[in-house]
Amino acid sequence: MAHVTERQPQSIFQHVPRELLNIVGTTLAIFLTVLVGSTIASVLPDNPSPWLFAGCYAAPAGVMFAIYWYIAQRL
Repeated sequence: MAHVTERQPQSIFQHVPRELLNIVGTTLAIFLTVLVGSTIASVLPDNPSPWLFAGCYAAPAGVMFAIYWYIAQRL
């Protein structure tokens, strides 16, 4: 009964399933990767090399993966 009367402050995310957090985080990461990559690609000169164009999306994707990996290690 003590655990009912002495409630500790709880995090908002404590009762949310980890799988749901993973899905929402992955969706957000994909959206941000496309947003940042398209922004970078829009400032490229006309007719860029395919490697430069791919790098516009690969760099933000690498950052998003590093963030995802760090969070996955903490969950």
